[in-house]
Amino acid sequence: LELIGMSLSFFVPELILSAGILLVVTLGLIRKDKNSLLNFAGLTFLALSLLAVVLNWTSYASPTKLFSGLARSDDFSAYLKILFDIAGILSAVMTWRRKKEQLHLSEYYALILAVVLGAHILVMSTNLIMVFISMELISISSYALAGFSFSKQGAEGSLKYFLFGSVASAVMLYGFTLLYGFTGTLDFSSVEFIEHLLNKESTAFFIASLMALAGFLYKIAAAPLHPWSPDVYEAVPMPVIAFLSVVPSLVGVGVLSKCV
Repeated sequence: LELIGMSLSFFVPELILSAGILLVVTLGLIRKDKNSLLNFAGLTFLALSLLAVVLNWTSYASPTKLFSGLARSDDFSAYLKILFDIAGILSAVMTWRRKKEQLHLSEYYALILAVVLGAHILVMSTNLIMVFISMELISISSYALAGFSFSKQGAEGSLKYFLFGSVASAVMLYGFTLLYGFTGTLDFSSVEFIEHLLNKESTAFFIASLMALAGFLYKIAAAPLHPWSPDVYEAVPMPVIAFLSVVPSLVGVGVLSKCV
């Protein structure tokens, strides 16, 4: 319990975002004239998350393992969290100014907050299970956001995004499974994982690494596995395009930097 309490003290921004998701969903259920209130709530929780990171910046100076090594808190991940929150705030402001697109705002802000929450957790993750779970939190929320134009073209783009993302998830997860079998650990920042990575020269190990990397690059639309993204983004509302084109790319930089 003491370890969990210590770890939670570094998870204040993530707890704020989780509370924000619950609140905007609840507001959507109990309020009828709720658009302005939901816009305010979405911006407020994103701003509070940003403020929590900035005010606790000194605590990120030295890397700290959290939850028995499932995640790690450091200044680099904190810097990326700030960028994620700013991206969410700017997307919320763009939505606020585009009155015609303010449909189902409760679900919209819940999904935006979920993507930011997944991005926060992903850049802190040092465990392959945490990487997969947080990546799927981002992906599933993104699939729904891609269809928020509520048009036939938007539905088609969202379906394509879901199908491509599901295949990428399967490929990435199978690669993670093989890596765990070869290294005996899910902690990709551990000495054991790195030693096995350097010492293994088999074709199977190379294929496992390639599958994990290919699936990950496919999901964040990184070259050379990005040709599907124009068809999907073409039908996405402008605030969502701006948001999804920035946050997944920053997440990719953060996770690949931790792997290196």
